[in-house]
Amino acid sequence: MSQAIRAGSAGPSAPRVSAFLGDYRPERAAELGIVLHEGIWQVRSSGSDLAELAELPVDGRVRVALDSVYPLREAAAAHRRAELGHLQGKIVLTVVD
Repeated sequence: MSQAIRAGSAGPSAPRVSAFLGDYRPERAAELGIVLHEGIWQVRSSGSDLAELAELPVDGRVRVALDSVYPLREAAAAHRRAELGHLQGKIVLTVVD
């Protein structure tokens, strides 16, 4: 089972997000309070949870750091940027100019 993480501000109204933190070592997962069950590596979400999460950046409770934005036709340049390392956020490819 994945660990439930509270997003945004603390409190009973904060959404619960099920997320596996990416560490498959059982002893490390146990230190983080994550219980691993053999064969269950799936994150489950509901439409209402996703809708609530979508509001977090709109409300300003979550900010996404952007390193750079490229049009899709410049995807190769975006890959070159990623290969340079030292990113200061996400690299975004826009589909529509």
